Amino acid sequence: MGALYHNSSGVSSNNTNEIEAKALHIDTIKLSHAYKFHDLPPPQELKVKDFEINTKERNSNSIITAHLKSNKFNPFYLIVIKSGSGYCGIIIELSIAKLLDGNGLEIQTDEDIEAAFDGIEYIINKNVGVDFNSRTAKIGRLDVNADFLVGEDRITSYIHSISNPTAKFIPATYADTTRQFYNKSKKLLVYGKYEEVKKQVKEGKATLDDLEAAKGLLRFEVSMRKSPISRLAQKLKVPAEASHLINLSVASQIISEGLHQLDLDRPKLSKKLLYAKLLNHFGDKAPAMLGIIKWHEVYGDNFWKDLGWSPSTYYRNRNKLMAANLWNIAPVEALPSLTLPDTYNNSTSLP
Repeated sequence: MGALYHNSSGVSSNNTNEIEAKALHIDTIKLSHAYKFHDLPPPQELKVKDFEINTKERNSNSIITAHLKSNKFNPFYLIVIKSGSGYCGIIIELSIAKLLDGNGLEIQTDEDIEAAFDGIEYIINKNVGVDFNSRTAKIGRLDVNADFLVGEDRITSYIHSISNPTAKFIPATYADTTRQFYNKSKKLLVYGKYEEVKKQVKEGKATLDDLEAAKGLLRFEVSMRKSPISRLAQKLKVPAEASHLINLSVASQIISEGLHQLDLDRPKLSKKLLYAKLLNHFGDKAPAMLGIIKWHEVYGDNFWKDLGWSPSTYYRNRNKLMAANLWNIAPVEALPSLTLPDTYNNSTSLP
């Protein structure tokens, strides 16, 4: 099962107010398995296999941590932990998207992900010399992303139309093509893929063909660690194991929820239509609501703190504007909503 293709403009042929994702990817993941102490190779054997060995003494217990660092020949991080009276296990972190196609831009299918599981098992068996069941592994990190062909001239319009969805996230903006919201365990990232790949070309990490493939792509990425992954498993009523959570159906749910959080799943009005819409929806309260929009536009997500407002006052008014689709107005032009093809929701891999 792959992504649904659409016309060259990137806009769904069924609705010009929607842009369907060109591709959906499982990106970086971290998997781990616990082992018995004697099931793992001794430090001397791991050192011969190019692992860097670090030993710590804690409460009369030796903790051995062996790292096989990532490089162009090993595009992954592999760690072996041995403790005489504590945790023993193997941890691997890598990008499935890059493992499969190198540049992380191609169409990804659930069959590809199954092949990646097999590849992970091969990597660990080759480098550590033990079996590793990647499908029953615990997940410590899960990154998913979707690419939307919006056109290079609209990347900055989308970036500047997004505001912080909740006080739980810390906002960050990089240049004009990246917007990020994060906390300790979750990150929402929106950026222009072309600018990222352009830097990789200069560093020799990407090709000109990769650069051409990235042109006009807006990437939306959700990164989760531990707590959000556990909550996701509970929500789906499945174990927090790779086979249940690392597939495109679950990825589509994660992306859809993230798009909704950033209000990207609805079309955005241009400023030209804002005044008429405000007056029609709020009547004589329209000027006050316009003031909130303007303060937010000029002073950012935390303007209400400078005004001495309570959180309840701010979020009550913001929610009214969001309900009317009058929040996060596009600065220059109206923007289509970003959506995922129904194809993903019909995948047989949905738990």
